[in-house]
Amino acid sequence: MPGVKDFFQAGFSTTCAGGYFNSIELLNHYIHYHHPTLTKVVAKELKLVKEEAESITQEITQIHAVADEMKIIMVAPPAFPEAYFSWARMTFSGFTETLDDLDPKKIAFNIGYYSGQILSSLKLLKVILNISTAVVGIPAFQEQWSNTSKSILKSIKNLEAASNLAVLTPKGPEELSERYAKQFCVAGREIAEAEIDFSNQAYLFLLSSKVENHQKDLIVKNEETNIYLKN
Repeated sequence: MPGVKDFFQAGFSTTCAGGYFNSIELLNHYIHYHHPTLTKVVAKELKLVKEEAESITQEITQIHAVADEMKIIMVAPPAFPEAYFSWARMTFSGFTETLDDLDPKKIAFNIGYYSGQILSSLKLLKVILNISTAVVGIPAFQEQWSNTSKSILKSIKNLEAASNLAVLTPKGPEELSERYAKQFCVAGREIAEAEIDFSNQAYLFLLSSKVENHQKDLIVKNEETNIYLKN
């Protein structure tokens, strides 16, 4: 029977996959622009993102395996961005709607889910920065950055709420609060609240480096958590 650890990882993998699909959607929007430099950079980014397809498929397959064991009804695994969003919503509902709010499994799923949202958003911002450091002044990126930053702050708010429940609930996954969620909140807030100036390449390179470092640290934190988290 899947336990707290399985629910935590299912939540994390559900939204972490969004980084892949969101990036594909963004890059496909710019791949056919009549701008040689932009097209070249976007094609390079698209190739790198698509290299993650196999690992994303494996993670989604694992989510469905846990769902099958729990008799959770799922929609078909997503094959393109438009299908991902409805799949993620259905996955969230399937894993959480039948559980009490204080159930450790539901708390763990939520912590994983909102942490994955933060990492997913950071991935999208990194793709934007990779393009912006090569091609200065793409107007649409300003709004995209603003919207993604707002999404991060919303995810942080939800993650903090779930983290508090982990501490206050008897037998809750308390170890996911201080040792895990806090680091995601700190990293997400630093980037979401950062000033952005798409005309300043030197600053964009600096910000890009910060985002990349946070991505690496948070991925390691997730891997470490899966080692020590009890089921």
